[in-house]
Amino acid sequence: MAKKHRHREGVTGKTVAKHTPIPGLMEAIKDLEKIRGVHSIVPGPIQSPRGGKGPGELTISVQYIAPEGYIRLLAKKGNLRQEIRVVTSRPAETRERIDAALQGKRWR
Repeated sequence: MAKKHRHREGVTGKTVAKHTPIPGLMEAIKDLEKIRGVHSIVPGPIQSPRGGKGPGELTISVQYIAPEGYIRLLAKKGNLRQEIRVVTSRPAETRERIDAALQGKRWR
């Protein structure tokens, strides 16, 4: 029987699930996993500032390409915020594909 590796726990497809995603984010991540050039997707911890909006639509925007070669996305839903790192070997090309994929998309 094969031994289960501890570092592979929480991995689904290309996503390393170290943190609970905000509601609706997993559907969006599954769309991002299909983009050519995406090696892995790592959602960060959820940030919830005081006050703010109530429940709303999930929006995802590209923030920047980090010097380390990953693309930082920011997911927002109501007053919840979550950073998403997209690991790729070709950040500029992959960013263009992500921008195109996110254009006009809405998740609940």
